[in-house]
Amino acid sequence: MAVEEAESLVAVVAEVTRRMKMTNSVGLEAEVLRVAIETGLTAYDASYVVVARRLDATLAAEDRG
Repeated sequence: MAVEEAESLVAVVAEVTRRMKMTNSVGLEAEVLRVAIETGLTAYDASYVVVARRLDATLAAEDRG
């Protein structure tokens, strides 16, 4: 990879990171566990579902099971 290409990639990653809204599932453990049990999802995946619901956000994934 050329230096210029690497620098361009770093700039893109920095811009994406700047636009991201960071959140977490601290305090939502009981709800995460309930969703995991009800849906058969892992707690990891259920945490994304719970946070997305709380934020009224669309959750998109490309996982294939």
